[in-house]
Amino acid sequence: MEHSENSEPERIQAERTIERSAASTNSGDNSVREVLERVQLVPPSPPIQRFLSRYDRKPSGNSRSDIPSSKHPAIQALRELAHHLQWVSVILLSAQVLGRIPLELSDAESVNLMLDMPELSITLDPVAILEPLLPHEKLIAIMLRILALLRIRDLASAVAEVEALGDLDASQYCFESFPVEYPNFIGSMVPFELHLLRVEVLVRTKHHQAVRDLYKILVELDASLEEFDNGKDEGRCESRSGLLRAQRNVVLCNLIHHHLMAAQYDSASDSARRLVNVNSDDAHAFFILSRVLLYTGNLEYAKLALQVGEAKKNAERVDVHMHRGLLFARQGLIEQAGDEFEAASVLEPEHVMSSNNAAVCMLHMGLLSDAVERLEGVFENDTVAALDEGLVFNLCSTYDLRYPESSKTKKQEILKIARKQARQGFNTKCITLR
Repeated sequence: MEHSENSEPERIQAERTIERSAASTNSGDNSVREVLERVQLVPPSPPIQRFLSRYDRKPSGNSRSDIPSSKHPAIQALRELAHHLQWVSVILLSAQVLGRIPLELSDAESVNLMLDMPELSITLDPVAILEPLLPHEKLIAIMLRILALLRIRDLASAVAEVEALGDLDASQYCFESFPVEYPNFIGSMVPFELHLLRVEVLVRTKHHQAVRDLYKILVELDASLEEFDNGKDEGRCESRSGLLRAQRNVVLCNLIHHHLMAAQYDSASDSARRLVNVNSDDAHAFFILSRVLLYTGNLEYAKLALQVGEAKKNAERVDVHMHRGLLFARQGLIEQAGDEFEAASVLEPEHVMSSNNAAVCMLHMGLLSDAVERLEGVFENDTVAALDEGLVFNLCSTYDLRYPESSKTKKQEILKIARKQARQGFNTKCITLR
């Protein structure tokens, strides 16, 4: 049994983390517990759609100004391309605007072709895009480039980009080093997300160092919030406090994920409890704690955490049904789990992973034909949304079980569709042609 890497964007408070399930390609008698143990539970990286360039990791004192926002056409274009998961285009355009490739007379034309997509919501001047970037804008472009490299699984290039940046606390990344460009700013110009992306890259090569860096960021955020809460940061507004608390949630969720992936269950549970303590009115924090406890096998407390989350004002019914389904599945109550996933699907038909999980339950109840029909229905109703590595892997696995003689042909058809319609960076290895 294998599971493909989650390549979709993760959200700040993990409000709807999709549960990945992978059915065996060799037999249909694997337990749901084994399937769910491969679920990706919490967000491992900052959200793709939200690049908050005004974030600063270490705000302290009245002397520090917010990072200036950017209206540079190149940054707008890169953000828009990233929003639509056009990762190859992000890499190509960032290379041009960062001067990684020589500028030619035809560059404006090539940029224009790159942005000629009907889904883009903005119209940009391709000549203006190639105008020089300010230092803080270069960091934003590099940040988006690193994210794109991760999403197409080019880890070597992402590592090279991170190593080229060096120490993000160095003076070269301070506004004071550029008094002409930033006469009214002091402090670090490094976006918060770039710190997290750096950790996300390093965690794949030097796990312990990366996790230490996350704890360092967490300590600094705690110190800044303590200054704010004690009234020592009089120049800050409430919205700034909200940003700092959102950043802390992101860091805690990253710590939970990385501890789980390293089988450090006690540390993951500690971080999840900390997340609940600082978000006591947020249902999503309790849902995350419940998933962590499910992952570690503590079903009794997972149920209690889920019940507390259900009672919160911001609990959404789809989330409640999805988490109840996961709990029932881990308890071996497959039919009840399937009912919960079905209820989630009724409430939100476009929530394709509720249908995916319902199909997994059908598979484990011996309803193989129904499972195939359900997954095929998701694929036919919304092909683009269904082109998710976990769902596609499950569909291919059910084909192996249901149609052993013709499964290869069916999977070849899925592969053709994926190559035409899937997002850039879609991992075709989830389609096993055997």
